[in-house]
Amino acid sequence: MNNRSSWYVCRTNPNCEPRAIASLQRAGFGPYAPQFSVEKRHHRTGAWITKQHNLMPGYLFVEAHGTPDWFSFRKCDGVKGVLGVYNGMGELEPFPVPSRLVEKIMAAQLNMVFDQTRAAKERRGEDAKSVYQPGVSICITAGPFAGHIGEVESVRANGTISALTSLFGRMTPMELDPAQVELVAA
Repeated sequence: MNNRSSWYVCRTNPNCEPRAIASLQRAGFGPYAPQFSVEKRHHRTGAWITKQHNLMPGYLFVEAHGTPDWFSFRKCDGVKGVLGVYNGMGELEPFPVPSRLVEKIMAAQLNMVFDQTRAAKERRGEDAKSVYQPGVSICITAGPFAGHIGEVESVRANGTISALTSLFGRMTPMELDPAQVELVAA
């Protein structure tokens, strides 16, 4: 009997990842859904809100020990199937994923590589001075001027961004929080 484990990619029904995870665990499989956090300021209260999102919506990694029983796998609630290729006889052969790739994704998630939060940016060494250099184009994403394009003039020591934005046909200086802006793709 083969006791080593292999990883596979499982397709889930839309928005059924938590249901599929619970069902796969009851069936004896080891599911893993990579996630990332997004932190935004509430537009009315100003409070910071953190939400979790799936890194790969509609897909999970599933660890199976030995030779998996694909029939019990497919019977799990919320599971559409496993990714694989069809052989010459028309049977689906699941495609195993190298464990080192899954481990790299797990390590990246633990190190907050995918996260878009203040703590993750601080951990990665991203601060307003290193990201928003003078002359860089930005888009305002929050506040009354959301959707306007501007140009960074300077960044203060406290992280506040001073930018020039075109309002009413002339360039108007604005003071913005780094959470209110994002870089414009060149």
